[in-house]
Amino acid sequence: MLSSTPAGWAWGKAPAPAATPSGFELGAVTILVRNEDEAADWYERNLGMRIALDTRSESGERFVAMVPVGRATPMVVLHRPRTTDISVDRTLPDARIGQETYWVWRTGDFDASYKRLLANGVKFVSPPRDQFYGREAVFEDLYGNLFILQQIKAGAIPSVK
Repeated sequence: MLSSTPAGWAWGKAPAPAATPSGFELGAVTILVRNEDEAADWYERNLGMRIALDTRSESGERFVAMVPVGRATPMVVLHRPRTTDISVDRTLPDARIGQETYWVWRTGDFDASYKRLLANGVKFVSPPRDQFYGREAVFEDLYGNLFILQQIKAGAIPSVK
């Protein structure tokens, strides 16, 4: 799975974010994992992510980032604790794996996505439920990280289609 650095990327540099009114854009989020390869396989099979970057820094740190197919952001960085020279990373205990997320994965077809994830053996920890803003259910990845599968009703949240 190790690949060369994609065009436009250099270690520690990413393409410039698109301009936003606030000047900020969510570029990447990090998920703590035990094994980058098994995590990448899970996210590809179940959430349709693809590997955008799989490389090593000059110091040997492996950097694996996945993105939704057809998109450049947000990147989901699969990170094993205590593998970098960053001081906070050196103190991360393995016990934090599976304890750090509660992100929302949005879909345009909740029922089809829910059925596909169930067929893939994904464990849901809450049944689908209707909310004022749409439909959602909570599921977990292979390490127990919790995520929300959600479909927003048209017009329920401003600027969300």
